[in-house]
Amino acid sequence: MAIDIGKISINKLRPKWVIMPYLFDQILHFMAMGVIAIWMNSQFSEELLAPHPFWIVLIIAYLLVTYVWYISERILTYANLAYREEVVNQIWTRMVTRAAFLSVLLILLGWLSPISLSPVLFVSLPYFSSKYRLRILFTDLAVSVGGLIFIIWTL
Repeated sequence: MAIDIGKISINKLRPKWVIMPYLFDQILHFMAMGVIAIWMNSQFSEELLAPHPFWIVLIIAYLLVTYVWYISERILTYANLAYREEVVNQIWTRMVTRAAFLSVLLILLGWLSPISLSPVLFVSLPYFSSKYRLRILFTDLAVSVGGLIFIIWTL
């Protein structure tokens, strides 16, 4: 919370300073999570997270490739109003698509069952109607591969 209060204060002083405070904010959040994880590891037995670490990592990866990337992309592209508008308008289809891309990668590695892709059948892909179709396709693919790298690196 202190991190966010500091970010809000900086935004009031420098409203046009967007990307660097966001990146700094994210670094501070990850550092805080790391400190908490180290503290938890020293306070609790390893059995706390030992039964299902894969699922915890998987949940975090899906969160990163869906909502966290949505927020990041929206902030990182604040200067391109047309692109940012598409990001906002396609929030759900792009999040589901990135999750599906990550699922396909995990299925190819044998870590998930193909049945996990069944919800995707009900989502239309955002790439056909978009003015930025190649950019968002490559962005979503790259983010999904990044999620896979996160999973592999973490496990």
